[in-house]
Amino acid sequence: MARKGQDLKSLKVALFASTIVDFFSTRLLVFLTAPLDRIAIQIGKVELASIRIFALTFIAALSGKSQSKGLISGRIGIILASAGLEP
Repeated sequence: MARKGQDLKSLKVALFASTIVDFFSTRLLVFLTAPLDRIAIQIGKVELASIRIFALTFIAALSGKSQSKGLISGRIGIILASAGLEP
């Protein structure tokens, strides 16, 4: 649309679509919070360790050529995810 000279219309369509998707995703998050809370409470140490291993594997696969940046981001993610956990 922008190449056809309809810049303003394309921006309005993008803003409208973004607003609608944001509205529905917020509603979905509100309705799924309670069921997800029940599931999260049941996660034990073994499950948490497997989630962390999966996350590190995923980061290593996505980091590509820059392995050091992948390791740094993985460590920062683990530190941030560990906040609030019992010792």
